[in-house]
Amino acid sequence: AFLLSLGLIVDDAIIVIENIHRHMHLEKAKEQDYDELIIEATDEIGPSTNIATIAIMLTMIPMAFVGGMMGQFMKPIPLNVPVGLAVSLFVAYVFAPFLARKLIKNIHADPGDACSVEMVPRISLLRRIMRPLVRLTERIAEGVHKIKKSSASWKR
Repeated sequence: AFLLSLGLIVDDAIIVIENIHRHMHLEKAKEQDYDELIIEATDEIGPSTNIATIAIMLTMIPMAFVGGMMGQFMKPIPLNVPVGLAVSLFVAYVFAPFLARKLIKNIHADPGDACSVEMVPRISLLRRIMRPLVRLTERIAEGVHKIKKSSASWKR
């Protein structure tokens, strides 16, 4: 149930954040208060996000009626996925706008400007964290490639 819902859980928050970001780039955002912009962006996608999440929750109901050994195996899915999705929807509407307000600064740049949302300090911190992890992954991939190459050339 966790692996199934892992991708679904982040969807609602991503939709809210992306719509807030889109509203920042609209022409009317220049004269609009930032708090009002966030509320309007969240309200705009509310009904469709609610319906989509409820539809996914309802698709889990038939799994509750599966019997036998497979039913015992699948029993947590129709119980846990809807709860996780409901919590996800709550987080998307309560915490995502709050975090967008705190972490994303609206500087009212041109709509076509890719860097109009000022997050440069956070991006540089992310780079410092990710750079060693990427290098480690590259070294592991090189090692696996060498092992595959040597095993392919090995003769019996």
